[in-house]
Amino acid sequence: LKPKGPVPVSADDPPGSLPLAERADPDREFLASRDVWFRPVQFANGPDGCLSVIDMYRELIEGASFLPPEALKTVDPSAGIDKGRIWRIVPDGFKPPAPPKLSRATTAELVALLDHPNGWYRDTASRLLYQRQDLSAARALQDMAEKGKTPQGRLHALYALTGLKKIDSKQVVRGLHDPAPRVREHAIRLCEKRFGDLKPPPYTDLWELRRDDDPNVRIQLAYSLHRVGEPNQNENIESSSAAVYVQLALKDIGDPWMRLALLAGIDPPRMCRVFPQLAESQYLRGQPDGPAFVVACAEVVAADSTGTGGQQLFNTISTLAYGKPGVRPDPTLARAVLRAAQTHGSVETQAFFNDPNNENPVKTVRDALMADAVRTARDARKPVALRVAAIRDLPILPFGEAYPVFATTIKATEPPAVQAATLEALSKYADDSVPALILDAWKAMTPAIRATATEILLSRNNGVVAFLDAVEARKVARSDVDPARVALLKKSPARNIGPRAAKLFAAPADRQKVYESYRPALDRKGDPVKGKAVFKAQCSACHKLEGVGQEVGADIRAIRDRGLEAVLLNILDPNREVKPQYLTYVAELKTGRQVTGLVTAETATGLTIRRADGVSESIPRSEVESLRSSGISYMPEGLEKQIDVPAMADLLAYLNSIK
Repeated sequence: LKPKGPVPVSADDPPGSLPLAERADPDREFLASRDVWFRPVQFANGPDGCLSVIDMYRELIEGASFLPPEALKTVDPSAGIDKGRIWRIVPDGFKPPAPPKLSRATTAELVALLDHPNGWYRDTASRLLYQRQDLSAARALQDMAEKGKTPQGRLHALYALTGLKKIDSKQVVRGLHDPAPRVREHAIRLCEKRFGDLKPPPYTDLWELRRDDDPNVRIQLAYSLHRVGEPNQNENIESSSAAVYVQLALKDIGDPWMRLALLAGIDPPRMCRVFPQLAESQYLRGQPDGPAFVVACAEVVAADSTGTGGQQLFNTISTLAYGKPGVRPDPTLARAVLRAAQTHGSVETQAFFNDPNNENPVKTVRDALMADAVRTARDARKPVALRVAAIRDLPILPFGEAYPVFATTIKATEPPAVQAATLEALSKYADDSVPALILDAWKAMTPAIRATATEILLSRNNGVVAFLDAVEARKVARSDVDPARVALLKKSPARNIGPRAAKLFAAPADRQKVYESYRPALDRKGDPVKGKAVFKAQCSACHKLEGVGQEVGADIRAIRDRGLEAVLLNILDPNREVKPQYLTYVAELKTGRQVTGLVTAETATGLTIRRADGVSESIPRSEVESLRSSGISYMPEGLEKQIDVPAMADLLAYLNSIK
């Protein structure tokens, strides 16, 4: 293959810490084909400098089980199974060079290849140097690390020295001062892994990078700080990693990647050292992301198991509650820190707050803060943001004390944000009065608030039972319950829920029969304007088009490109083809709550579930009792009850009109 014209490339180092990938020429494809079977699935760099393209070459990507019966009559889903191939993209006049034989290269030649412009040579030479473990390469590698012509060569040399266990403080310091930011970034990582072997440890050079011009260098420093120890635990804080940590936070609090690095790169005992400075910083608290970062830091302190976290949190809460010279009081932030202490506290932290010896001072501060929260939550003259923050803090109180506030703030006369915050706060309580309070307000709720209320009610068994009671008593209309929720209720393993839900909600019609009955919508001329209204009413909770809706489910444009028949099939029989990322999961929490939705992110310590109301909830793994897949698509069955054939034709016409 020969590209037409120059090959478009992107900038290697865009400004800011967030890597960006963008097309250099938005109107031209780097690689395109008129052959509809062309399926490029992977690329590889070769020793000849050309790019190899792995072409799956198939007529269809979908498996037979995912295709409508009508389509299977005209196509063979396995066509092309024996025609996969590998292309090589070459420039005009290209002449293949002789194949390299690096296995025969001398150690000196391999070291020289670390500076090669082709990454294949650099990677292969690095691998062979490590495999050979030829210690005589150390001197040449040291020269390469210092004098290599390219940043890549100097970087490979540093790692090669590490692989030979010949790295020393001198080379690392040079790396920390390298003119290329990516070399400096990797030199920090080498410090993290080999700091104990470096004599003397390069603390001064390492910490000086807090002033580096490159944001990614500073972010790497934040990740690595707590892994390199301290020069002397008795040193003044201004010459410690704690001082560096605070300076990084103050400099880059607006960068989400720096905030993530600062939280991931520190343990509770060290966070205890820096937390007062962070929480009391007027500058930090005045930044848009500052208060939330302080609360996140408080959660780390709360997890401390050395016994100092509780006292540290209480001291900071008191300072924020009442203020002190140079620190203005901030009761909203004080309550948020108190809530973090209660909800994320270790056994030792909880013991401090429950210690009878601390009861009076703790109670005094807590009572003052919560009295302010109650006043703020009820006061319609206060800004909505302050009221929402106060309502979120009310679960610090026993349910009986908070109930009168909730009974007021859940009313339809309140702003939607206040109602939603009330529902979220109610979800923290297991009291049997919670479902009744929500259901009493049900009729006056808007659809968006009802979606959140449904999530809260169905997150606990007592709420599910109360919800089914309300459906049976016609306090909640069956049409108020979306088909996806009906399917989940029917699949509930609880004996008092699954069978009862099956009786309350009629089983959906046979999917194939429904599909056949709606096929006339494919031939009917629909109205795109009416179809847009159908989309907004029935689809926008999970799909987004033209700025309307939530990006929860699959990309409708991608499905539309497979033809309107495929769109119709996916609407009426969504469980025929379900990608794993669109399966509904149920997380059972140790508190008794259930969180249902799509798993949108996962880490070693937690997961994020996006609920049907569009809210993403982050859950620490330590709080998850069990996580199970429902086995069904997030896209509900039974939409034919809301969309008749003419409306379906309108919807298809609208979807087909979107460019």
